[in-house]
Amino acid sequence: MIRNLHNEKMNTRKGFSLIELLIAVLVICILAMAMMLASGSGRASADATVIINNLRGLRSACVAFYLMEMDRLGFAGTGGENNIALLAPYMSDPSILGGAYKFVISDDGYGEAKWWVGFDFDEGEKSDKVKEKLFGRARTLGLYGNEGGRFELFNKYDYKDVWMLAR
Repeated sequence: MIRNLHNEKMNTRKGFSLIELLIAVLVICILAMAMMLASGSGRASADATVIINNLRGLRSACVAFYLMEMDRLGFAGTGGENNIALLAPYMSDPSILGGAYKFVISDDGYGEAKWWVGFDFDEGEKSDKVKEKLFGRARTLGLYGNEGGRFELFNKYDYKDVWMLAR
């Protein structure tokens, strides 16, 4: 009897079966796919945060520009489509100026000028996921879209650019 128990223990297999190995590989693949999806979403969030921080920096530069130049500018400002180069002396990092970032002065319809800083998604080559992240924060951050000179609350489906009121 003792001998039979000993023989049964000796006949037990050593190692893993093919099914066990396939299950382990499957679990590892599922975890890797979950990490890849999470990192893609993280990239879009990071890009959206960079855009927001750059718009805030441009807005601060607009305020500094206005305060330094308001005697010369008068009521309306500088006018024109894209005057982003005017903000360079007031930026701590002027390397973001030009390209996808814009500075526009528009009339609000009541005889008052509004200054806007914006980001153009086509020139900035950002994905739709970045638009979705910005859309999720549009109300809290005061982000707008521009269509035909009218600025309205940012909607990821309607606009190819995002704007922030600077003054």
